[in-house]
Amino acid sequence: KYQNLYSEAAARFFSGDARKFLNPEYFAYLKQMYQYQGITREHEIVKYMLNNYDEFNNKLDENEFATFLMFVNYTSIQNAAREVNKEKYQEYLKDINGCLKRAYAFNDESKIPAKKFLTAMGDSEYALSQNDYDTYIDKYEEFISYKKGQLGAIEYLMPARRLLGAKKAPTQEQLERCIPFNQIAYDKYKNAYVCTDFGKLMAKLGNPDKAKEYYSEAFEMFKSQGERGQMMIERFKKEMTELGLL
Repeated sequence: KYQNLYSEAAARFFSGDARKFLNPEYFAYLKQMYQYQGITREHEIVKYMLNNYDEFNNKLDENEFATFLMFVNYTSIQNAAREVNKEKYQEYLKDINGCLKRAYAFNDESKIPAKKFLTAMGDSEYALSQNDYDTYIDKYEEFISYKKGQLGAIEYLMPARRLLGAKKAPTQEQLERCIPFNQIAYDKYKNAYVCTDFGKLMAKLGNPDKAKEYYSEAFEMFKSQGERGQMMIERFKKEMTELGLL
């Protein structure tokens, strides 16, 4: 009941007159909404902001406003590509030098070249939606190359996760292309979950001995995490059984 009331209140607050978000405090709430719900360019508030850029830019911190719009555009490109709407995500890419040019002026191109980075991201997501896994991996390699030192384990684990979770099964060769990503995650960010990911990939590649090694390594790490760690051991033992490892 209370959750429904909260959801209804939030829906009402983040609708209606967009000018309320000229207030920095309310704008902070809008940024939080983005973080939790990932609002996109299709949201009426965002559309109003883009059509009235100067009004918001003059009332809010310029850098914060620009950063918010860049994040929203990122999510919008990603969603449109995943929804197989190539025309839409390419339109959002063009806006980097169009209606969002002033926002992207705050982007440090020496760190991440926005147009190239987002094009590679959109193209990789679109290729995956088309079950074109080789192009997905090609574009994903390009995508992460632009992020340079701003990567974590999850970025490297993602190709194998996405292919193993896809409706159409990937080929062995395509899964083998994921090994270097997982190896980097293992070498640089090793934790229990990196090990279980690598174990699952090895199992799918028909290497049960190596898979068991990774799972065993993960279980040793989980043992130090008390009750939660024991729960995770049981969860991944079940996964091992499903993979034919136990």
